[in-house]
Amino acid sequence: YGQGRMKINFLRFAGASAPAVALSEAAAALRAECAKDKGGASVAGHHGAVDALVSSALALYRMPAALPPVLEALALVLMDAENRERLGVRGLAVVVALIRDHDGVAAVQRGALLAARAAMLVHESNRQQLVTSAGILKLAAKALADYADGDAATFLAACSVVRASTLADDARARASKGIEHAKAAVELGVLPRLLAAARGPMAKAPAQLAELLATLSRLAVTDTICSKLAGMDALSLAISELANHMTEAAVAKQACFFLASISGNDGCKDSIVRNSGHVAIIQAMLLHPTNAALQIDAVSALGNMCLRMPQNCAAVAEAGGLGAVVTAVATHIGH
Repeated sequence: YGQGRMKINFLRFAGASAPAVALSEAAAALRAECAKDKGGASVAGHHGAVDALVSSALALYRMPAALPPVLEALALVLMDAENRERLGVRGLAVVVALIRDHDGVAAVQRGALLAARAAMLVHESNRQQLVTSAGILKLAAKALADYADGDAATFLAACSVVRASTLADDARARASKGIEHAKAAVELGVLPRLLAAARGPMAKAPAQLAELLATLSRLAVTDTICSKLAGMDALSLAISELANHMTEAAVAKQACFFLASISGNDGCKDSIVRNSGHVAIIQAMLLHPTNAALQIDAVSALGNMCLRMPQNCAAVAEAGGLGAVVTAVATHIGH
C-alpha cells in the first residue's frame, strides 16, 4: 500500500463453517435494510457497521462465495458521509486487496469496486489515497478489460470508480486532482474499451448507455483528449445516441453532458454543428423542459460550441436555440 507494506492481523474463517455463513447472511440483511431506508446507513454506522463489515471481509477473505453480501453492504453503508470518515486506511487497504487477490471473481470484484467508489465520494483524502497509494485506476482499467465482453454490472462498477476518481466535490479540500486522475485513466487505455462498450450490446439498455456516456464525459478534460475522442468517432456516437434515445431523459442528459465536455475543443465544436448535434440538443431541451440537470448540460453544450464560433451562433439561433435557452431560464429561475 503506497510506498511500503501494511500488515493487518485478523481472524479468518476456514472452510464453509456455520459462522461464516451466518456472517454473510447478516451482511445481506444489513444490505437489504440500507437499500430500503437510506437513513439506515447512518444508524448502522453509529453502531460500528463500517469496522464490522471490514473485519467480516477479512474473516471471509478466502471464501469468495461469502464475500459479495459483505462488500455490497459496505458500499451502501459508505454512502453516508460520516461512515466514509470511519473507513480509514485499514478499510481502504482491505477493499483494494480484495480487488487484487480475487482476480476473475466477478461478484467480489464488483462489490469491492462499488465500495471503493463510495469511499471516494465527497472525500478527497480517500480519493487521493486510493488513486495515488493504492493504484485503484489500474485495477479499474484491468476490470474494464476483463469484463468488457460479458459482465455488464462489473464493467459498470469499474466505470463508476473511474468517474468518482475525477470528481472535485469535497469543499474541505484546497485542491482536487480530478483532472490529473482523468488524464491518468486515459493513459491506461480506457477510452477504446468505453467506446467499444457504448457501441456494443451493453449499450442496448438505456441506463447502461447513460453510465458509459457519463464516464466518457468525465474523461474529456483536455484539448488533446477531446481530439483523441473525436478521432475515435465519439462525436457521431454521442449525437446518434442522443437522437435515438431522445425520450430517455437519462441518456439525453448524459449525451448533452458529453457534448458539453468535448466542445471545449474548437474542432469538435465545428463537427458537432456540421453533424446537427446542436439540433438534437435543442430537441432534447424542448422534450424535457422540467429536467433541470438535462437543461444545465444542454445549455452548457450550446454555450461551449458557440464560443469563438460566430457561424455556430447563427446555426443555433436558426435551429431555435435562443427560445429553448430562454424557456430553460424561465422554467428554472430558482435553480
